Amino acid sequence: MECESFKAISLYSTSKEWLSAQTNVLMPLEKLNAQLLILQTAFPLSVRNYDEYEFKALQSLWYEIFKNVPEELMNEAVKRFIITERKGFFPSPGQIVGCIEDIMRNREAEKLERLLAGRLTKEAE
Repeated sequence: MECESFKAISLYSTSKEWLSAQTNVLMPLEKLNAQLLILQTAFPLSVRNYDEYEFKALQSLWYEIFKNVPEELMNEAVKRFIITERKGFFPSPGQIVGCIEDIMRNREAEKLERLLAGRLTKEAE
């Protein structure tokens, strides 16, 4: 018998930023594969010994996690990780989720700054 409480556990981040990054449009698998290739190029020692089965499993896992993330946001998150990662290891999906959450927080903060600046400008007039 399956435990009911186990069913309620989400395997994905439920942070406001991560959830707001999701869309109903699926990223094409070839676009995600392009991002994995960029990561593999940036961190060649981490995945160079993967056999075909392991690489397919990697693709499948990453696609399941990131298929609803807009392509431009995924591109930005991968670039951010490559630029900021100093240890030289291929990222876990959670590390890319963290980059996406940071990007979403930064976008929200910029939006609030623009809104506040607009209000201050109107009040000064």
